[in-house]
Order: sequence, then structure tokens, then C-alpha cells
Amino acid sequence: MDLRVVLKLLGHVLIFEALFMLVAAAPSLAYGGWDFEAIMFSVGVTAAFGLALSKIFGSVESAFQKREGFVTVSLAWISLALFGALPYYFAGVHTGFVDCFFESVSGFTGTGLSVFSDLDILPKGVLFWRSFTNWLGGMGVLVMVLAIMPSLRPSAINLLHAESSGPSPGKIVPRIRDTAKIMYKIYVALTLAQIFALFIAGMPIYDAILNTFASAGTGGFSPQNASIGAYNSIPIEVVTGIFIILFGINFSLLFCLTQFDFKSFFADEELRLYLFVIGGAVLLITVDLISVYGGVGKSLRYAFFQVATISSTSGFVSTSLTDWPSLSKAILLCLMVFGSCAGSTGGGVKILRVLVAIKSVRHEITKILHPRLMKNITVNKKTLDTAILNNIYVFFFLFASFVVAATFLVALDTNGLTSAFLVVLSSVSNVGVDINVFGASLAHSATFSGFSKFVLSVCMLAGRLEFFPVMILFVPSVWRKG
Repeated sequence: MDLRVVLKLLGHVLIFEALFMLVAAAPSLAYGGWDFEAIMFSVGVTAAFGLALSKIFGSVESAFQKREGFVTVSLAWISLALFGALPYYFAGVHTGFVDCFFESVSGFTGTGLSVFSDLDILPKGVLFWRSFTNWLGGMGVLVMVLAIMPSLRPSAINLLHAESSGPSPGKIVPRIRDTAKIMYKIYVALTLAQIFALFIAGMPIYDAILNTFASAGTGGFSPQNASIGAYNSIPIEVVTGIFIILFGINFSLLFCLTQFDFKSFFADEELRLYLFVIGGAVLLITVDLISVYGGVGKSLRYAFFQVATISSTSGFVSTSLTDWPSLSKAILLCLMVFGSCAGSTGGGVKILRVLVAIKSVRHEITKILHPRLMKNITVNKKTLDTAILNNIYVFFFLFASFVVAATFLVALDTNGLTSAFLVVLSSVSNVGVDINVFGASLAHSATFSGFSKFVLSVCMLAGRLEFFPVMILFVPSVWRKG
């Protein structure tokens, strides 16, 4: 592996991060925040490291093989989280760097777990950066780099494969750079549309921007302690619910909509299962909640929003979940695992993998009943080869292994195994809501030890990058030259 190529791109990533931090200084100035100097110092430190790496390795040709792609993605996300913690640390909103790192990881991975129990004490600039990290991590910073930097060769598809969510990321158009541009154009367009819609629905513009960042990145970092429930507005909940469902759809399919290719859009099997799961969950939870809220209208309101936010792995809340019946909580727990579509900004195991798992079970049953019948597993009329199927099966094993191992580690300093399991599942799935322990408020982990926060941080990164890029870092042969 050519480590020089990796370090060069890391330098560019840090430079971009410094520029994004600079954006967070604007609301600090506008609102007269005391965090301006902390943000600017963070910008300086991040930019200095980025410029140093890019200058030292500036003459290195940017050609990425698969090893370089996976290692670059892992190290880039770790670096983003480390330097992204600086505004919190230098602003003094939390004295421990582990807590700042945890908050940064949670933001970039779109998880939504937080060490802050009271957001009202945070200055405007830091609060902006907190939600902005959700937006930056949603589509992936390296995808943005691919869209902007012309020097990267087509082999940089390995970066897209390593960073994109889902088992089979690909090109929308033949050129990878044009694919990245199209993805970000759709991402930005939806972001602007939601900001406008929330403002029209009655949300203050600053809150509309931050809540949209949290929606687009499906991270749930709302500027309010009570999340979307703080506004107590049906129009705001409907707008937010619709957009987070959209952000949970494969961006290749959203591109089909921009080309008015409705046939391809609605014919997609993953999308149909995604919408079926959402619709079915809303119906079941609505019926289950009638005994709690005393009517269909209110039950439907809260069921729709909570199903939308959990299935998209956004992690917003609009009401207290502590009094919800066990069936409703169990359904939300399943939605946490299922997640959204492959190629979206959401987390979870992805609906596409769930679809393949269902078809695999059906395929095995058919083979038992009809041993001589030759039939392949297909999705959207395309046969899945053995390599893709094996990758999906291994992913399920890694997902379960991470959850089990991390649960026992976190259980060392929590009050129970159940609490540890739920917060770990929330971290690995990048959802950020513990429906049993944290109840109505934003899920946070301030009570956990530094060790548990580190374990949860690893879980969030591994879940966002879908395990393989993180695990590759610990394979000795990856670091050898050639």
C-alpha cells in the first residue's frame, strides 16, 4: 500500500473540514457568541495539519487501489472526528476530550447520541457545528472531495465503495466524479427545500437550518432539548417526517425522479419494501397507541413521525416514548435494525440486505422442496452473484458480533445488560435513540465512563462505514508496500 497517497488525501479532507468549521463561525458572530475564538482556533489547527500533509505529499500521484480506498476512508473519518471535536473542547462546553470526541463521532456518523443534557447552554456557533456535522457526514465528506477534486483518477471508485452505505454502491453516470456531483446536487436541493418548508411551517430560520442539517444527515442533532417535540407543531412534524423518509431513499432512485423516470423509481424492490415497512409500522403502532392517546388522530400523528424518524435512523423524537406499549417499542426496535435504503444517508443494516435475507430464506426452502429446480436469487430482475451474497451474509455476522461484544463491554459500567444492549444497538445502527432508557428526551450518554464512550464511538464509526473499512486497519498485510 502507498501510504503517501492516503496521507495526501487526508490533508485535503482536513482542509475541507477547516473550511466547514469556518462556516460555523458565522452564526457565532451574528449572535455575538463567546465561542468565536474557539472556532477560529480550531480552524487554524485543522487547516495547519491539512496543509502540512497536502504540501509534504503534494507531488504524489493520486491513484487508489482497493486497499488505499478502504484505509483512506477509515483514517479520514477518524481524523474528521478528532479535529471535529476541537470546537467543543476549545469552547469549554465540555472539559474532557473523550466526551468531545464522542459528540463529534456521533455527529459525523449521523447517530445522534449526545453527552449534552442541556443544549440551551451551548453557544450558537458550537450548536451550528454540532448539527452541521450531521449534514457533512450524511452523504460522506469523501464523496464531496470526489466531486470537487479533478485530480483523482477513475480508480477512486474504491473510495465511493468504501464510504457509501449498502452492499452495492455504483455509478449513476459513467464518470465517478459526475456521479458524486449529481449525488451532492440532489442532497443540497433537498436540504434547501426542507429549510424553506420548515420556515413556511413556522419554524425560526436558524432552527430550520439546524434541524434540516440533522434531517438530511439522518443524525437527529436538533438544537432543542425536546427535539422536534419542542415545537409541538403538526405541520413541522409532517414536513420533517416526509423529508427524512426521502433522505432514507437510495439517491440513485432520487436521480430517477429528476429524470421523470417514475417507472424505474416505483419498480425498485427495495423502495417498495421500505415504504411497505413504514406503512405497516405506522398502521400497527397507530392502533396500539389508541389506548394511550384516546383517539386515532393523535395516535397517527405520533406513530407516523416516530416510525419515519426511526426507520430513516434520524433519531428525532416528538413525544415521550416511556408510556408507549411494548408492541410499539418492539416495532421501533426492529426499525432501528432494518434502517433505510442502501445508497441513502440513513443507517441500519439497510432494507436491501433485509430483502436479500428474506429471498435467501425462501430460496433455501424452495431448494429443500424441489432439489432439482435451478433458481437464482434476484433483485430488480438482476441475479445476485455469490460474491455479493457472501458479502451480505458476512455483514450480518459482523453486525451481530459487534453488538454482542460491545454490549458486554458497555455493560461493565451500566446498570444492566438491557440498557447496554439498547445503547450499543443504537450506536451500531446509527440511530441514537434508546427507547427504553432515555425516554422522551434526546438520547445522551453523559453517565457512561470514558471507556464505554470510546467503545460506543468505535461502534458508531464501524456501523457508519459498515465494518469492513474499520476492520481492515487491523490486518497487518494491508500496511505492507506493493
